[in-house]
Amino acid sequence: MQEQRTQRRCIETKGFLEFFNQKLQITGCKTDVILRDDLYHKYKMYCKFRGLMPATIVNVGRTLAKKGVKSPSRIGGINGKGQKYGYTGIVFQPCMEVVPWHPYSAVYSMHSDSVISGKRKLEEQDQNEPKRAKITGKIIDPISTFLESFVSTSLDHKELVRQNDLFNEYREYCRQNGLEGYNNIKLGRLMTARGFKPTVRVG
Repeated sequence: MQEQRTQRRCIETKGFLEFFNQKLQITGCKTDVILRDDLYHKYKMYCKFRGLMPATIVNVGRTLAKKGVKSPSRIGGINGKGQKYGYTGIVFQPCMEVVPWHPYSAVYSMHSDSVISGKRKLEEQDQNEPKRAKITGKIIDPISTFLESFVSTSLDHKELVRQNDLFNEYREYCRQNGLEGYNNIKLGRLMTARGFKPTVRVG
């Protein structure tokens, strides 16, 4: 029984040392502090996503002490209330990973293909979302890009564009660029708002 406990402790310690080498960095600076609860929480998450057995918080403290990290110091609180403990002289490495959350993201499981199915849902959602035109990183509606690229104002009242021709050109522009267009009524309102006025019927 004692041999099994010793063997398990060695496995747990080995897993924590992997976490320590990948995610932590000793600075020796007294102003660098990691709360004990935060460190242990991130360590347990690290073990969960890698299928490792987490060591107890006591064994974590012992392993840190062997690495030169001092015992956790008391931080804040008054008369035993609201007190927390933190390790000084140690920080998380800048590359400390953050697991992104998405409403369609899968929960990791070593015994299922939920990760694959979750990825497939995200890909399907991206394909179904309408594409928008992008100019210098800013998303602009299709009517703006169409007007800026192909339409200009004129003071000559003899220069006219048939409404149907304009609508057809706009729909073709959206189709070729994979953009989500507007219906004719909404397009007319947007053009009026931008200063384009309809004129009398021609012919």
